Amino acid sequence: MIKDKQPLHHKPKPLQYHFDQIPNIIKMSGQYQVPNTSSRDDHKDTSVIYYICGDCAVRVPLEPSAPIRCQKCGARVLYKERTKRMVQFEAR
Repeated sequence: MIKDKQPLHHKPKPLQYHFDQIPNIIKMSGQYQVPNTSSRDDHKDTSVIYYICGDCAVRVPLEPSAPIRCQKCGARVLYKERTKRMVQFEAR
């Protein structure tokens, strides 16, 4: 029997850093990028999310600042559309 090996149920502890060390570690790895605020502002102007009206089932486009109301019937109950991307969950 080998005594050096850990049991199979042993999980290594996650790395723990102090808050002030995190940016230095990211910079050393070469993955640090300065956030660009202009791309977020451009995205806000064109972001439209589609919802389904609860009363008339019409597809309603809404911008972030638009009032929550169906453009056809005026109802205020809107449901977010289901994503078309595949979503997979791991069940245990």
